[in-house]
Amino acid sequence: MRTVIYKDKKIPEAEYRSLLADYTKYLEDNAGLKPIFWTVEWNFTDYPTEIDTDGDDVMRPTFMKELSEMVELHYGKYGTDNIVTLIHEDNWKSGRTATRKGIWGTNYSYSYGPYHFQYCRWDKKNPANTFGTLNHEQDHSYDSLIKVELGVNINPLLGVSHYDKEVTHGGTAPYKYIKYQENKEKLKVIAPYLQTAYAKRAERHVEAINGLQTTIISLLEKVVYYLKAKKNKKVGNPTT
Repeated sequence: MRTVIYKDKKIPEAEYRSLLADYTKYLEDNAGLKPIFWTVEWNFTDYPTEIDTDGDDVMRPTFMKELSEMVELHYGKYGTDNIVTLIHEDNWKSGRTATRKGIWGTNYSYSYGPYHFQYCRWDKKNPANTFGTLNHEQDHSYDSLIKVELGVNINPLLGVSHYDKEVTHGGTAPYKYIKYQENKEKLKVIAPYLQTAYAKRAERHVEAINGLQTTIISLLEKVVYYLKAKKNKKVGNPTT
């Protein structure tokens, strides 16, 4: 499981590293995943937003698309699985207002390239809230990931008909709304599917790199061929 994190520059480095360590252990212990994180420092003092269908002021889709395109440019189309924008509470624009209930995060799976995009708030006072938000939004992606990469519907496996409402949001017993580390046992059930899905994405990345290398080698061979041809071309029968 590979993740590029656009980390708000206002987030303290030590606390950020602690979050990654805690989340890594959680995923290793409960899903058998070996997370890899790449960090991109970003200034989220201001970022473009717009009102969504729920009335919340959320990150503008065109901006999320731009961030995703930058990831693809630097990491490759399948070079990562997730993109996370981790925004400090002081810069967060999607909080409660007089007219809006506010949100702490949103998941956008396969909405901006072949990635799972997580829009997440960093709680400056309570690290458990930060962990819970990241875990919650990442959890929203799992059914889509497994369905797209493996063609498997995990709803019957978990005894539900709507994964997001019944599992991540805890609408059906024994599942609880994920605020921190809820529903860990469910992760152990779907762990083999998660592992295989992420492995398939990593294989696609390797195949893409090998394909690019093959193309480059082929082009270089053509260049060498034409240079030789140019150097050795003849016209008629030279007398000298």
